[in-house]
Amino acid sequence: MKFEQFLNEEAVPEWRPKYLNYHLLKEHLRAIPLHQQNPILERAFFSDCRQELFKSIHFYSDKQNELSTKYNSFKDSFSKRDLANFYTEIDFLKNFRLLNSTALKKIIKKFVKVTGNLTDAQKFQMEFDDMWNDSEILDEISYDIEELFTKKYANSDRHRAMRRLRLRDFKNESFNTAAWFAGLLWGFTLGILVYIVNWYSRTKFFYIFTSQLVPFLALALFSINSLVFKRSFVNYRFVFQFDKRSALHECQFTCLTGLMTFSNVLT
Repeated sequence: MKFEQFLNEEAVPEWRPKYLNYHLLKEHLRAIPLHQQNPILERAFFSDCRQELFKSIHFYSDKQNELSTKYNSFKDSFSKRDLANFYTEIDFLKNFRLLNSTALKKIIKKFVKVTGNLTDAQKFQMEFDDMWNDSEILDEISYDIEELFTKKYANSDRHRAMRRLRLRDFKNESFNTAAWFAGLLWGFTLGILVYIVNWYSRTKFFYIFTSQLVPFLALALFSINSLVFKRSFVNYRFVFQFDKRSALHECQFTCLTGLMTFSNVLT
């Protein structure tokens, strides 16, 4: 997967304008003739790159201070759900920092590949290497939440606590079986539906039967939408406020709705 696509997929939707505009910087590089010195275009690239970095760094610093202040003020009154959600916010901000620092390294690497101007690239990167605040503050809060959650809500079982706190990592899971069953179930379901609808169309019960399928049609459409959202890099779990620790993968959801529809058709 290209990094630009990965960045769009991983970005928190509400924070999207604050991320490094990787696409804009790539457009700058496309305008520079390959392996030719062009000081004007190179300065324009560095100018926009500097502006994008300041934007991201300032947002990160402000958000880090905001979360730190909030946690220190209310940590004794947080509920179980509040702690889990706050832990997720900390993870999102850590990921924000990682994505933007990675974007900087990759775009500078592309700049060197296009222009061959290693000297200016190294100077620019050194200028911003120290501007990202380290994540010690966030790491300390994360550790504090883990300890508090373990003692208070997991009977001192750290493994159990971490399973409840951490988000599902879909990238390290395989959903081939779910995808196979989803295709099988929906294939059988559609075949049976075509036959039944064709038969019921000759009777007075046609509208009664079809009205019973409306809820399952809605589920099917949402399954399709989830796949479209995924392809379009829309973080629909965040948009619809799904529980990020127990949310289903697109293949699992499609398989589940297929099973429900198939069972309803048979009965």
